[in-house]
Amino acid sequence: MFNIPLASALSNGEQIISLHKYQIKYTYGILNVLELGVRTSVEQVATFEDLGRNFQFNFKIRALNQKRSFVDFAGGGENTNYFLCLSKTINDFNNFEVSLGVGNGRFNGFFGGMSVRLDPITQLGLEYDGADYNAGFRLIISPKMKFDLYFKGISLMLQKPYLRDMINNHIVFGISYTEILMLDLGGIFK
Repeated sequence: MFNIPLASALSNGEQIISLHKYQIKYTYGILNVLELGVRTSVEQVATFEDLGRNFQFNFKIRALNQKRSFVDFAGGGENTNYFLCLSKTINDFNNFEVSLGVGNGRFNGFFGGMSVRLDPITQLGLEYDGADYNAGFRLIISPKMKFDLYFKGISLMLQKPYLRDMINNHIVFGISYTEILMLDLGGIFK
């Protein structure tokens, strides 16, 4: 989704690096159940010290996998913001995906979202992140490259429908790149 977590997890060795507006994020999958990541914001950064202050760490642990169970179930956190969520993908209905969860801090209680594939390369999504609604689309350029365009905070955007506010605060462009990186940690633990 755009601003909410999903209960699915990256596969073992899968890594994603993404840029969304001013946020740079890196996430790595371990054993198909654990994701570890870091992100930072480069907005209004003048020094490396400013960049370091913006670092946030995140993790997600998937406890249930819908290949063996009915749904994906995961929990995780970003600094002091924690969440639990359920996700379900219905492959027979254009990979329709639903996610529901609860959390604190940034997740602000209840959150949920849904997305659907319109065709093999276009996916539409709508979500409630606990504070406001977000909607947009994802263009799957290749299995490794994805482009996102979404509106964040739609209710706030409708209260101030000025083009400058929309561009600065509500329209988010992003791109992500996925690659497999297998790390052999066997030598470390001998």
